[in-house]
Amino acid sequence: MKRVFIIPDPFNKETWSDESVEDVCEYLKQQFAVFPKNTRIYHNQIAVKNDVTPTDERSIKHLQSLEGDFYVVIYPSELLTIIYWAVLIV
Repeated sequence: MKRVFIIPDPFNKETWSDESVEDVCEYLKQQFAVFPKNTRIYHNQIAVKNDVTPTDERSIKHLQSLEGDFYVVIYPSELLTIIYWAVLIV
């Protein structure tokens, strides 16, 4: 079994939900009619190096082959803009 945490607000843990599933991709298809634009999927912990958000068929199969915990973080679009500019300035 895999555990999927859906995090609609990364700053408010009360909004988080979790579910034990067999197939991460199928579960996400059930949860979202359209995958949210600013969403990232992390494996075992929320960290850039653990980003397993699929971009093609190969990465979808890779995601399905992994075991463990998955964090589906839906970032507000404003936050991504702030992070982008912060990285450019530094």
